[in-house]
Amino acid sequence: MLRRKFLRAGTGAVAGSVLLGAAGSATATERPQMTFESAHYSNYTSSSRSASDMRWIVVHTIEGSASSGINWFKNPDADVSSHFVVDSDGNITQMVELSDVAWTQGNGDYNDTGISIEMEGYANETDFSEAMYEAVGQLCAWLCESYDIPKTHPTFDIAPCSAYDGQGGLIGHSQVPSPYDCSTVTGGKVDPGSTWDWDYLLQQMDGATGGSLSAGDVVATTTSVNVRSEPTIGDNVRHTNQAGVRGVVKDGPQEADGYTWYRIAYENGIVGWTVERYQGTASTEFLHDQRVATTADLVVHDDHALDAPDVWTAPEGSAGYVRAGPQQADGYTWWRIAFNSGMTGWCVAEYLDAAPVDGHGVGHGDGGGDGDGDDGSSPAFAEGDTVRATTALNTREQPGTGETVVDTVSDGATAAVVNGPVDADGYTWWGLHWQDADVWGWSVEQYLELDSGGGSGDEPSTDFDVQTDLTVPVDVTGQEIDDAIAAEMPDSPLVGLGDTFVAVQQEYGVNAVYQAAHAIHESAWGTSQIAQDKRNLFGWGAVDSNPYEGAMEFDSFADCVWHVMGEISDLYLEPGNWRYNGPTLDGMNVYYATDDQWDVKIADHYRTLAGNI
Repeated sequence: MLRRKFLRAGTGAVAGSVLLGAAGSATATERPQMTFESAHYSNYTSSSRSASDMRWIVVHTIEGSASSGINWFKNPDADVSSHFVVDSDGNITQMVELSDVAWTQGNGDYNDTGISIEMEGYANETDFSEAMYEAVGQLCAWLCESYDIPKTHPTFDIAPCSAYDGQGGLIGHSQVPSPYDCSTVTGGKVDPGSTWDWDYLLQQMDGATGGSLSAGDVVATTTSVNVRSEPTIGDNVRHTNQAGVRGVVKDGPQEADGYTWYRIAYENGIVGWTVERYQGTASTEFLHDQRVATTADLVVHDDHALDAPDVWTAPEGSAGYVRAGPQQADGYTWWRIAFNSGMTGWCVAEYLDAAPVDGHGVGHGDGGGDGDGDDGSSPAFAEGDTVRATTALNTREQPGTGETVVDTVSDGATAAVVNGPVDADGYTWWGLHWQDADVWGWSVEQYLELDSGGGSGDEPSTDFDVQTDLTVPVDVTGQEIDDAIAAEMPDSPLVGLGDTFVAVQQEYGVNAVYQAAHAIHESAWGTSQIAQDKRNLFGWGAVDSNPYEGAMEFDSFADCVWHVMGEISDLYLEPGNWRYNGPTLDGMNVYYATDDQWDVKIADHYRTLAGNI
């Protein structure tokens, strides 16, 4: 099936592992003050690395004083070195040129692609000083901007087997995989440890850049990031964008909870507030298939040239979609726009502006409407709704009867509403993601109805086992899941999460009952200390060596389910990631858990729930 996301051209999609442009800073970050004391030449590899070779900044603790680390790296018998050493007073010593390869990661590929920072102190013990955070923050900000490394801390337990996979970023020594068994950490390392605050480091990096975004900037997410209705971590998560999703800044900045927030209209139709540090700048003014509007009465040409024949004069405020460009001609930048009026042609960029994604409700003709019906009624659907086809139904690349048909979905197929409404050719159109077919397109409203059911597959079965495909949705409601949990443990804190499990199934295609069974197993029905203290139902981040300190903390149980299941879908259930060994519990167990009975135990919980549904 053809997979096409809204506001993204098929040939212009942004790879999730690529950071577009610089690391989100408007002004250059200065190189922090430092001294240079060379490590012994036998402790590193002379090389000629450039920015394209550098992907990771790896943070370590010396397990001692800065002076002891410096002296050891100068010892010809050490066979180890680091690019930088930082002491508790914030003094930075560089010991290896960045073009050379330091030996400190315990993994050759991560040495080749890494920049290492050794900090004075002890893992899980040192209360790192403010001066340390400021110095490391400024150093990392300068390195990220200078060498195009994402300003993000990936939260995976262990980085990819290959240092050339993934997006890169800032990681701890405790995340570097062993070169001999990439399901384990190299040398059993735990540094920088639980007392190192990654979020605070990233805040220091934000402060070091002094940069900000402006309305109209095109950005791209640098990692998986939550999008919220309001600029505060206490607000509901509307959606979790993966890395590489582009969008247009609409509002901000707003300061709250120690973060800088911007309201961004993303190319997948999601609009909301998200944290600045996870946005990188994209390199183009508009996105292919982005919605735009004219800022003045504008002559539209049939080619990108001033002497090309006129197609139409678009009135100010005319809305349309970017179809091609940019092209340079006659001293201007040109974009080909398909207007909602039905006219298509080339326009000068100077008279175009990004139109907000949440303003897709256009009136007939010139695109000046507000999304309501002609009689002033409210739209039939809203972003995030699940709808069902009432007949075999065409879905098209863009709204309009003349647009290319992407697929014809079957009667009863369900889809998530991600865009719209748009009026075209006498119909009201909605942008949809048909989950079963994994198809993105536009369909006519009159053949859609709200779907109140929970799934689109078979009912949950007690025949479930460790080989059952977890990416096949089940036909279940949130209330049925809640009742099944309550039948076994009436006071379980998991009761009430049924609708969340079903919504996640609709978004990611991950079996809703499996989600509940997984949470039951990992959180002792929601009663474990990690679940209660950190709202973490899946032990996400809880490595065997230090499970409580390693476990991630979430704002709510629902936030945890959305985040973790999105990660599981991407990392364990979709081909292409090194962790993928089939979309089953048995396949997940290869890398997910050290308990070889983990898959069997979750399957037992699943059958128990299914028996109560």
